[in-house]
Amino acid sequence: MKSVRLPPKLKQNEVASVQPSSKRARIEDIPPPTKKLTPELTPLVLFTGFEPVQVQQYIKKLYILGGEVAESAQKCTHLIASKVTRTVKFLMAISVVKHIVTPEWLEECFRCQKFIGKEQR
Repeated sequence: MKSVRLPPKLKQNEVASVQPSSKRARIEDIPPPTKKLTPELTPLVLFTGFEPVQVQQYIKKLYILGGEVAESAQKCTHLIASKVTRTVKFLMAISVVKHIVTPEWLEECFRCQKFIGKEQR
């Protein structure tokens, strides 16, 4: 019986190992930022609590506006989260991030074709 169960588990592992690499490949395929902002005006954004497909769509909009994806929570200026969660990214970023915003902020920025804040409204 064990030999009968082993092949399905291998197939599941094979499928699981293929899917994450394909998701990473899609995110890496996104072209770099199209606008160039000065370093002090360029938001370094981190996303938490979203599906990879959602993050990919948000990154495209972020790049069109001239923002960049932060390398780590310690380097981000904006954390985009749909709600307060206890994710590793959220907990690491909360003490250093300047702005915790919702995806609606990014959508509004995209509509205005510039990054907005309280002082710019």
